Amino acid sequence: HSAMNTSEPGNPTLVLRQMLKQAEEAHRERVYSQAQRFRMQALQPGYPAQPQPAEAPVTPSTSPSTPQSRPLAPAKVTPEKLPLSPVLDSSVRTQKMSLCSDQEEWLVTMAAQHGYSSASGALDRLVKWANAETSSAKKHLFLVIRCRRCSAGAKGGVKHDYDLTLPAMQWQWLGNVKERCQHASVGKTLRIMIDFYKPLCDGDPNFENQLFAQTSSEGKENNSEADNKKAS
Repeated sequence: HSAMNTSEPGNPTLVLRQMLKQAEEAHRERVYSQAQRFRMQALQPGYPAQPQPAEAPVTPSTSPSTPQSRPLAPAKVTPEKLPLSPVLDSSVRTQKMSLCSDQEEWLVTMAAQHGYSSASGALDRLVKWANAETSSAKKHLFLVIRCRRCSAGAKGGVKHDYDLTLPAMQWQWLGNVKERCQHASVGKTLRIMIDFYKPLCDGDPNFENQLFAQTSSEGKENNSEADNKKAS
């Protein structure tokens, strides 16, 4: 028997590939349009506000493994903050976090392009920016399903463990977000955050520069970290 010609008009395999390609392109356009609308808001003067004390987004009324943009229960419109330690911890901690390889590569690229000594430096800046967002922006960031990695038979992409170093206060805030949004793990919270900001930066270099711009204190901390690595 001769091999099937997949280029024949009406071939089921070819038709299925074309349908999947069209659906993927349509989804990519929707995600990019949403990112552009958010970017225009982010570029308004005075945005974002100065970082505030760690505050997690509002918890949805349901208990999904993936955050969903559903109405909040009437009794929890303004839930209380998670309790914080009375003494602020200024130390740094290194933890293993599961990220997709392209997410880790993006952090490494952003670190190299914007003068950070490691992917952790770029992540630290990303967490600070997310924490400075308004409450409504945080809800959109952490509670809206975007499914950028969804496809037939996929499970969100292959993940690997990476050592990431952040101030203890950053880890605490991420833990608060994870609990409030009922994410499966802090790693899930990080993946959601990276997948939200990555397309915004890819589509607008000005926004990327604004997000990853170093303050004077961050520059000093970054240089100190690099000096310590050389000494060791």
